[in-house]
Amino acid sequence: MANNTDALLTPSMPHSPQAEQAVLGSMLIDADCVKDVMDKLQAQDFYLRTNREIFETIYHMFVYSQPIDGVTVAGELEKNGLYNDNTRSYLLQLMEVTPTSANVMEYVRIVQDKSLMRQVAQAAGSITAMVQEGGGAAGDMLEAAEQQIYAIRRGRSAQGMVTVGMVLGDVMSQLAELSANGGRTVPGLSTGLSAVDAKINGMNKSDLLLIAMDGGDAVSHEERRLLASPGRKLAVICKSDLSDGAAAFALAGNENRAAHTILTERRNRLTHGKMDGRSTSISPRA
Repeated sequence: MANNTDALLTPSMPHSPQAEQAVLGSMLIDADCVKDVMDKLQAQDFYLRTNREIFETIYHMFVYSQPIDGVTVAGELEKNGLYNDNTRSYLLQLMEVTPTSANVMEYVRIVQDKSLMRQVAQAAGSITAMVQEGGGAAGDMLEAAEQQIYAIRRGRSAQGMVTVGMVLGDVMSQLAELSANGGRTVPGLSTGLSAVDAKINGMNKSDLLLIAMDGGDAVSHEERRLLASPGRKLAVICKSDLSDGAAAFALAGNENRAAHTILTERRNRLTHGKMDGRSTSISPRA
Protein backbone atom coordinates (compact mmCIF):
# COMPACT_ATOMS: atom_id res chain seq x y z
CA MET A 1 0.00 0.00 0.00
CA ALA A 2 1.30 3.44 -0.92
CA ASN A 3 2.21 6.01 1.71
CA ASN A 4 -0.44 8.56 2.68
CA THR A 5 1.70 11.32 1.19
CA ASP A 6 1.33 9.71 -2.22
CA ALA A 7 -1.63 11.83 -3.29
CA LEU A 8 -3.76 11.58 -6.38
CA LEU A 9 -3.03 15.15 -7.40
CA THR A 10 -0.58 17.83 -6.31
CA PRO A 11 -0.12 18.40 -2.54
CA SER A 12 -1.69 21.87 -2.77
CA MET A 13 -5.03 20.60 -4.05
CA PRO A 14 -8.05 20.87 -1.68
CA HIS A 15 -8.58 17.86 0.56
CA SER A 16 -9.39 16.98 4.16
CA PRO A 17 -7.37 14.06 5.57
CA GLN A 18 -9.44 14.19 8.76
CA ALA A 19 -12.75 13.86 6.92
CA GLU A 20 -11.45 11.03 4.70
CA GLN A 21 -10.20 9.14 7.75
CA ALA A 22 -13.47 9.75 9.59
CA VAL A 23 -15.49 8.29 6.69
CA LEU A 24 -13.33 5.17 6.53
CA GLY A 25 -13.26 4.82 10.31
CA SER A 26 -17.05 5.07 10.48
CA MET A 27 -17.43 2.21 8.01
CA LEU A 28 -14.91 0.08 9.92
CA ILE A 29 -16.70 0.50 13.27
CA ASP A 30 -20.26 0.45 11.91
CA ALA A 31 -20.97 -1.66 8.82
CA ASP A 32 -24.58 -0.40 8.80
CA CYS A 33 -23.45 2.98 7.46
CA VAL A 34 -21.51 1.50 4.51
CA LYS A 35 -24.45 1.55 2.09
CA ASP A 36 -25.21 5.21 2.83
CA VAL A 37 -21.58 6.14 2.19
CA MET A 38 -21.43 4.12 -1.04
CA ASP A 39 -24.51 5.96 -2.33
CA LYS A 40 -22.65 9.28 -2.01
CA LEU A 41 -18.94 8.68 -2.64
CA GLN A 42 -16.68 7.08 -5.22
CA ALA A 43 -13.05 6.03 -4.88
CA GLN A 44 -11.82 9.07 -6.82
CA ASP A 45 -13.39 11.37 -4.20
CA PHE A 46 -10.54 10.37 -1.85
CA TYR A 47 -7.39 12.42 -2.34
CA LEU A 48 -4.89 10.19 -0.52
CA ARG A 49 -4.01 6.98 -2.31
CA THR A 50 -4.06 4.88 0.86
CA ASN A 51 -7.56 6.05 1.73
CA ARG A 52 -8.68 5.46 -1.83
CA GLU A 53 -7.39 1.88 -1.78
CA ILE A 54 -9.12 1.16 1.53
CA PHE A 55 -12.39 2.59 0.19
CA GLU A 56 -12.15 0.49 -2.98
CA THR A 57 -11.53 -2.61 -0.86
CA ILE A 58 -14.54 -1.91 1.36
CA TYR A 59 -16.67 -1.25 -1.73
CA HIS A 60 -15.67 -4.59 -3.25
CA MET A 61 -16.47 -6.38 0.02
CA PHE A 62 -19.83 -4.59 0.25
CA VAL A 63 -20.79 -5.59 -3.29
CA TYR A 64 -20.19 -9.27 -2.51
CA SER A 65 -21.86 -9.13 0.93
CA GLN A 66 -18.69 -9.83 2.87
CA PRO A 67 -18.47 -8.80 6.55
CA ILE A 68 -16.75 -5.45 7.00
CA ASP A 69 -14.57 -4.61 10.00
CA GLY A 70 -10.92 -3.87 10.73
CA VAL A 71 -9.85 -7.51 10.62
CA THR A 72 -11.69 -8.52 7.42
CA VAL A 73 -10.63 -5.36 5.57
CA ALA A 74 -6.99 -5.97 6.55
CA GLY A 75 -7.28 -9.53 5.21
CA GLU A 76 -8.76 -8.32 1.93
CA LEU A 77 -6.03 -5.70 1.53
CA GLU A 78 -3.42 -8.40 2.09
CA LYS A 79 -5.08 -10.66 -0.49
CA ASN A 80 -5.01 -7.81 -3.01
CA GLY A 81 -1.33 -7.06 -2.38
CA LEU A 82 -2.05 -3.73 -0.69
CA TYR A 83 -0.91 -4.72 2.81
CA ASN A 84 2.38 -3.57 4.35
CA ASP A 85 3.89 -3.14 7.80
CA ASN A 86 1.93 0.05 8.43
CA THR A 87 -1.47 -1.18 7.28
CA ARG A 88 -2.66 -2.69 10.55
CA SER A 89 -1.63 0.34 12.60
CA TYR A 90 -3.30 2.69 10.10
CA LEU A 91 -6.59 0.76 10.22
CA LEU A 92 -6.47 0.89 14.02
CA GLN A 93 -5.79 4.63 13.80
CA LEU A 94 -8.85 5.09 11.57
CA MET A 95 -11.07 3.37 14.14
CA GLU A 96 -9.52 5.25 17.08
CA VAL A 97 -9.98 8.71 15.57
CA THR A 98 -13.65 7.93 14.86
CA PRO A 99 -15.40 7.21 18.18
CA THR A 100 -18.87 7.11 16.56
CA SER A 101 -20.40 6.89 13.09
CA ALA A 102 -23.27 9.24 14.01
CA ASN A 103 -21.79 12.11 11.96
CA VAL A 104 -20.61 10.04 8.99
CA MET A 105 -22.79 11.88 6.46
CA GLU A 106 -21.27 15.19 7.54
CA TYR A 107 -17.82 13.72 6.93
CA VAL A 108 -19.06 12.49 3.55
CA ARG A 109 -20.23 16.00 2.67
CA ILE A 110 -16.78 17.42 3.41
CA VAL A 111 -15.06 14.78 1.26
CA GLN A 112 -17.55 15.49 -1.55
CA ASP A 113 -16.93 19.24 -1.36
CA LYS A 114 -13.15 18.84 -1.51
CA SER A 115 -13.44 16.42 -4.42
CA LEU A 116 -15.66 18.88 -6.27
CA MET A 117 -13.13 21.67 -5.69
CA ARG A 118 -10.37 19.50 -7.17
CA GLN A 119 -12.48 18.71 -10.22
CA VAL A 120 -13.18 22.41 -10.76
CA ALA A 121 -9.46 23.17 -10.39
CA GLN A 122 -8.60 20.47 -12.93
CA ALA A 123 -11.18 21.81 -15.37
CA ALA A 124 -9.89 25.35 -14.88
CA GLY A 125 -6.33 24.22 -15.56
CA SER A 126 -7.42 22.38 -18.69
CA ILE A 127 -9.36 25.41 -19.95
CA THR A 128 -6.41 27.72 -19.26
CA ALA A 129 -4.03 25.43 -21.14
CA MET A 130 -6.46 25.25 -24.07
CA VAL A 131 -6.66 29.05 -24.28
CA GLN A 132 -2.89 29.49 -24.01
CA GLU A 133 -2.31 27.03 -26.83
CA GLY A 134 -4.75 29.01 -28.98
CA GLY A 135 -5.51 26.08 -31.19
CA GLY A 136 -9.10 26.94 -32.06
CA ALA A 137 -11.79 29.57 -32.42
CA ALA A 138 -13.01 31.38 -29.31
CA GLY A 139 -16.51 29.95 -29.76
CA ASP A 140 -15.17 26.40 -29.87
CA MET A 141 -13.10 27.01 -26.75
CA LEU A 142 -16.13 28.40 -24.92
CA GLU A 143 -18.20 25.36 -25.88
CA ALA A 144 -15.43 23.00 -24.73
CA ALA A 145 -15.14 24.89 -21.43
CA GLU A 146 -18.91 24.70 -20.90
CA GLN A 147 -18.85 20.96 -21.56
CA GLN A 148 -16.15 20.40 -18.94
CA ILE A 149 -18.04 22.38 -16.28
CA TYR A 150 -21.33 20.70 -17.20
CA ALA A 151 -19.69 17.28 -16.92
CA ILE A 152 -18.65 18.10 -13.34
CA ARG A 153 -22.16 19.28 -12.43
CA ARG A 154 -23.77 16.25 -14.05
CA GLY A 155 -21.37 13.91 -12.25
CA ARG A 156 -22.40 15.41 -8.91
CA SER A 157 -26.14 15.17 -9.53
CA ALA A 158 -26.22 11.64 -10.94
CA GLN A 159 -23.69 8.90 -11.54
CA GLY A 160 -25.07 8.30 -15.04
CA MET A 161 -25.37 5.22 -17.17
CA VAL A 162 -22.49 2.81 -17.65
CA THR A 163 -22.15 -0.01 -20.13
CA VAL A 164 -21.93 -3.57 -18.87
CA GLY A 165 -18.41 -3.79 -20.31
CA MET A 166 -17.16 -1.25 -17.78
CA VAL A 167 -18.00 -3.49 -14.81
CA LEU A 168 -17.49 -6.95 -16.35
CA GLY A 169 -13.84 -7.20 -15.25
CA ASP A 170 -14.62 -7.46 -11.54
CA VAL A 171 -17.64 -9.65 -12.19
CA MET A 172 -15.70 -12.11 -14.35
CA SER A 173 -12.98 -12.36 -11.69
CA GLN A 174 -15.63 -13.26 -9.12
CA LEU A 175 -17.17 -15.82 -11.47
CA ALA A 176 -13.71 -17.34 -12.05
CA GLU A 177 -13.37 -17.84 -8.28
CA LEU A 178 -16.76 -19.51 -8.17
CA SER A 179 -15.85 -21.77 -11.10
CA ALA A 180 -12.67 -22.83 -9.28
CA ASN A 181 -14.99 -24.06 -6.52
CA GLY A 182 -16.90 -26.15 -9.01
CA GLY A 183 -19.89 -23.84 -8.86
CA ARG A 184 -20.80 -25.10 -5.41
CA THR A 185 -21.01 -21.60 -3.93
CA VAL A 186 -23.00 -18.47 -4.81
CA PRO A 187 -21.84 -14.84 -4.46
CA GLY A 188 -24.50 -14.01 -1.88
CA LEU A 189 -26.55 -15.69 0.82
CA SER A 190 -28.16 -18.93 -0.31
CA THR A 191 -31.95 -18.98 -0.29
CA GLY A 192 -31.92 -22.68 0.60
CA LEU A 193 -33.60 -23.41 -2.74
CA SER A 194 -31.06 -24.58 -5.32
CA ALA A 195 -33.26 -23.77 -8.33
CA VAL A 196 -33.63 -20.18 -7.17
CA ASP A 197 -29.92 -19.83 -6.35
CA ALA A 198 -29.03 -21.01 -9.86
CA LYS A 199 -31.07 -18.16 -11.33
CA ILE A 200 -30.31 -15.23 -9.02
CA ASN A 201 -26.79 -16.03 -7.71
CA GLY A 202 -27.97 -15.88 -4.12
CA MET A 203 -29.30 -12.95 -2.10
CA ASN A 204 -26.98 -9.95 -1.82
CA LYS A 205 -27.05 -6.59 -0.10
CA SER A 206 -29.08 -3.98 -2.00
CA ASP A 207 -31.12 -6.72 -3.72
CA LEU A 208 -34.87 -7.24 -3.62
CA LEU A 209 -36.30 -10.48 -5.02
CA LEU A 210 -39.95 -10.91 -5.98
CA ILE A 211 -41.14 -14.48 -6.49
CA ALA A 212 -44.34 -14.62 -8.58
CA MET A 213 -46.46 -17.74 -9.12
CA ASP A 214 -49.86 -18.50 -10.54
CA GLY A 215 -52.78 -19.58 -8.38
CA GLY A 216 -51.99 -23.26 -8.75
CA ASP A 217 -48.58 -23.04 -7.07
CA ALA A 218 -48.31 -23.13 -3.30
CA VAL A 219 -45.47 -21.48 -1.41
CA SER A 220 -44.71 -22.85 2.02
CA HIS A 221 -44.18 -20.65 5.06
CA GLU A 222 -40.52 -21.72 5.15
CA GLU A 223 -40.01 -20.76 1.52
CA ARG A 224 -41.56 -17.37 2.15
CA ARG A 225 -39.20 -16.85 5.10
CA LEU A 226 -36.12 -17.88 3.09
CA LEU A 227 -36.99 -15.64 0.15
CA ALA A 228 -37.85 -12.55 2.21
CA SER A 229 -35.57 -9.55 1.65
CA PRO A 230 -35.85 -6.00 3.03
CA GLY A 231 -36.99 -3.39 0.53
CA ARG A 232 -34.39 -0.92 -0.70
CA LYS A 233 -33.92 1.66 -3.46
CA LEU A 234 -33.51 -0.59 -6.51
CA ALA A 235 -33.79 -0.87 -10.29
CA VAL A 236 -35.45 -3.75 -12.17
CA ILE A 237 -33.00 -5.71 -14.32
CA CYS A 238 -34.67 -8.82 -15.77
CA LYS A 239 -37.05 -11.73 -15.26
CA SER A 240 -35.94 -15.37 -15.02
CA ASP A 241 -38.27 -18.35 -15.43
CA LEU A 242 -37.90 -20.78 -12.53
CA SER A 243 -40.44 -23.37 -13.60
CA ASP A 244 -43.90 -23.60 -15.13
CA GLY A 245 -46.02 -20.87 -13.59
CA ALA A 246 -43.19 -19.33 -11.54
CA ALA A 247 -40.76 -16.52 -12.18
CA ALA A 248 -38.22 -14.50 -10.26
CA PHE A 249 -37.83 -10.78 -10.85
CA ALA A 250 -34.27 -9.84 -9.86
CA LEU A 251 -33.60 -6.27 -8.81
CA ALA A 252 -30.09 -4.99 -8.20
CA GLY A 253 -28.87 -1.94 -6.34
CA ASN A 254 -25.34 -1.65 -7.79
CA GLU A 255 -23.63 -2.15 -11.14
CA ASN A 256 -21.76 -5.35 -10.21
CA ARG A 257 -24.91 -7.10 -9.07
CA ALA A 258 -26.70 -5.83 -12.16
CA ALA A 259 -23.98 -7.34 -14.35
CA HIS A 260 -24.25 -10.65 -12.45
CA THR A 261 -27.99 -10.70 -13.07
CA ILE A 262 -27.65 -9.84 -16.74
CA LEU A 263 -24.98 -12.50 -17.29
CA THR A 264 -27.16 -15.13 -15.63
CA GLU A 265 -30.14 -14.20 -17.77
CA ARG A 266 -28.08 -14.19 -21.00
CA ARG A 267 -26.61 -17.58 -20.07
CA ASN A 268 -30.10 -18.98 -19.61
CA ARG A 269 -31.23 -17.58 -22.95
CA LEU A 270 -28.20 -19.07 -24.68
CA THR A 271 -28.88 -22.46 -23.06
CA HIS A 272 -32.46 -22.42 -24.32
CA GLY A 273 -31.66 -20.97 -27.74
CA LYS A 274 -33.14 -17.58 -26.90
CA MET A 275 -30.02 -15.39 -26.98
CA ASP A 276 -30.63 -11.97 -28.46
CA GLY A 277 -28.22 -9.30 -29.62
CA ARG A 278 -29.47 -6.37 -27.57
CA SER A 279 -26.92 -4.18 -25.83
CA THR A 280 -27.50 -3.36 -22.19
CA SER A 281 -26.76 -0.37 -20.01
CA ILE A 282 -27.20 -0.18 -16.27
CA SER A 283 -27.67 2.67 -13.84
CA PRO A 284 -25.35 2.13 -10.85
CA ARG A 285 -26.75 4.45 -8.23
CA ALA A 286 -29.28 7.25 -8.12
